[in-house]
Amino acid sequence: MNARYTGSSASRPSGSEWSGRRRATALATIFCPTLLAGHGEPLGAAIEAPSRIEAHERRVHEVLFSPDGARIASASESEVKLCEVGSGRELMRLPVRRGHLAFRPDGARLATSDSSGMVKIWDAASGQDLFGFRGHEANITSLTFSPDGERLAAALLYGEDRVAKVWDASDGRELLALEGHADHVRHVEFSPDGSRLLTQDAGRTVKVWDASTGRQRLSLDGLGRAAFDADGRQIISATQDGLVTFRDATTGRPIRSVHLEGLYRGVFLDVLGPESQQEPLELATFSRDRKLLAGRVTAGYHSAAVWELEDGMTRVGLSVDEGVTCVAFSPNGRHAAAGGSKGGAGGGEGSLWSWDLDGARLALVLDGAERAVAFDPEGNRIAVKVSDRRGRGQVAIRDATTGRVERVIQADPGFVNAVAFSPDGNQLATLGSEGVALWDAAEGRRLRTWPGKFNETLAFRPDGQQLVASSLGLITAWDPATGQEQFNVVAFPLLRRFNRVAYSPDGTWLAVGTQEGIELLDTARGEWQRTIPVPRSDLLGVENFAFSPDGERIAANSNGEEIVVLDVDSGRVELTFPVSQGGALAYSPDGRWIASASSGAVRIFDSATGQQWLALLPHAFLWDLAFSPDGRRLAAAEESGKVKIWELDLEE
Repeated sequence: MNARYTGSSASRPSGSEWSGRRRATALATIFCPTLLAGHGEPLGAAIEAPSRIEAHERRVHEVLFSPDGARIASASESEVKLCEVGSGRELMRLPVRRGHLAFRPDGARLATSDSSGMVKIWDAASGQDLFGFRGHEANITSLTFSPDGERLAAALLYGEDRVAKVWDASDGRELLALEGHADHVRHVEFSPDGSRLLTQDAGRTVKVWDASTGRQRLSLDGLGRAAFDADGRQIISATQDGLVTFRDATTGRPIRSVHLEGLYRGVFLDVLGPESQQEPLELATFSRDRKLLAGRVTAGYHSAAVWELEDGMTRVGLSVDEGVTCVAFSPNGRHAAAGGSKGGAGGGEGSLWSWDLDGARLALVLDGAERAVAFDPEGNRIAVKVSDRRGRGQVAIRDATTGRVERVIQADPGFVNAVAFSPDGNQLATLGSEGVALWDAAEGRRLRTWPGKFNETLAFRPDGQQLVASSLGLITAWDPATGQEQFNVVAFPLLRRFNRVAYSPDGTWLAVGTQEGIELLDTARGEWQRTIPVPRSDLLGVENFAFSPDGERIAANSNGEEIVVLDVDSGRVELTFPVSQGGALAYSPDGRWIASASSGAVRIFDSATGQQWLALLPHAFLWDLAFSPDGRRLAAAEESGKVKIWELDLEE
């Protein structure tokens, strides 16, 4: 059967049927945070959290988890607050101006310093002021307890002194003054066994001291933010350009280094917005086990990221709608917190945010893969496009858990643009420079070929009895069992274009993205039925869209700036929400989430509210996205020649 497409908008509803568009109050937060209000009111489940909560009247400049991870302390220009993690319930507030914080390792005491150099010890449960002492005549910038809780160390920033001090934590008696820095000391910490102290000054000099005698053991120049590793045998440092170096803590000898993914010569690649190309790593903070590093990364001060220190891979991006001024990890490394300010680093009302870092884990990276990716129906295998040394198109079928190559199919002498498993997983279809081919997925044996110039999309109908391929001006459907053509649709006039196609879950419709919107084609007869207009689509039309699993909605990337969710029956716009440079789209199998490739990141949104829940940072242009059938994994094909697979935990 042949048909000619004329771009008709017949059967398009009008008037009130197409009104009712509502915009989700989506916050550009990653791992949709549980917000810590500090106002005594529970915030409810994380997914229902409001976009912003004022934690302080002024900007939050330090945040710290209690040793048990149940409480979080935050310091602003005018006060210190303790809140309950999860609910955000305020437990107490302390009258400390421009304070710095330290919990005693047992969590029973909280030490604070203020802008006058006064140090106070508080009962962390009741807020009782136990005692205080004058630590310095000016500001103290870093506080830390020894691992046994018996000593308290501080770094002193202003004045003539370039010194760190150690006091008896029970009475404030000075025990040591560590002198020898040529610049103001900004950071101090004990080694895990309490036998040494590490100090760092504004000139990036790091010194290691004997914590009993005060004798200097080691001095290293030119280091980035530094800390002892988890067992105290090494010193880890992170520079602004993302170079992390591990050194022997006794000799200072470099042992190994790793570069944080996405940071290059001080530039964080464009994964969180157009401003993010202009700012180096700042506010670097290590997790307690020293397996993770977090830091602020954008010129607009609105974003931070978390990296794995083993290999430098990005674990997650953290972003809020105001300036990030400080970051911290929970003791078990499963949560991160950030303080923020409406005025960025300069000031303004402050907020406090907390993220669950277990929402996703990068499980597998497949090198040498390109453009197309597809899971088999069981989720056990994944097909990816690859090329041999001569540039010929190949498809590799790999174990989706281990990445092991099970079979390589020489699919096309030129290129391969798309791959698709049949619904039973027994066959694999490929679309390449010479047409469409069908293969036995287990043996790699070619079953049949349909020559033609198809270069867009390829899909099986859910019942497996139809295979469709498209190019900019042609759609053809075949019976994969017999090879017989079922229908052929040609665009007319020639300036009309077919961008991509997708079957509805019940197989009734074939949706086609065009300049008119999303056109629905009857898959039994190959006839156009009706048009679903997509608001504000660009001149090239709708290039990326996806059906919800129940077939009742279509999510479409209308113009690269927003995602529109439309009711299939009425065409009504049910939801719109912003997305930066949006590309490929995919619904999760349960319909709760929409994944979008945008600005070098994979962003996952709540399909009902449009609120961003998670961002994964491939740091490259993305060709394709695919959820595994159980929804627990998400694969993304990068332009850089990698396929990355994440394990997801998107439960509330």
